[in-house]
Amino acid sequence: MITANLDNTVQISATFTKPSSAPGFKYGEGPSGGISTFGTGIEEAKRDGFVVHRFMPFLKSEGSVVINGKVVDIVGDATFIHAIQGMRPDSVSLRQSWPDAMSILRHWSMPIHID
Repeated sequence: MITANLDNTVQISATFTKPSSAPGFKYGEGPSGGISTFGTGIEEAKRDGFVVHRFMPFLKSEGSVVINGKVVDIVGDATFIHAIQGMRPDSVSLRQSWPDAMSILRHWSMPIHID
């Protein structure tokens, strides 16, 4: 469940559930799956940085968002994206583009020197 009072005009109350038949997705297996590491080693003390990318695309949502007193129901299909950038943006990509200010999709252009 997510509840947030972002300011006097925006409140969020939402619950997301994953049907038992719905798969999650991450690149790689085990506890380090879904993490790209950069630097001389994958251990936390040796790496220069990391990026986390895990997805649960088939969730169900219920709840509401209140904006300036207007209630918007958020009942329906949902996607959860766990994305953390644990290093400077210019070290992980040449360019990031946000096609829409409210978009949850991030587009990466990787520099040539990263394998």
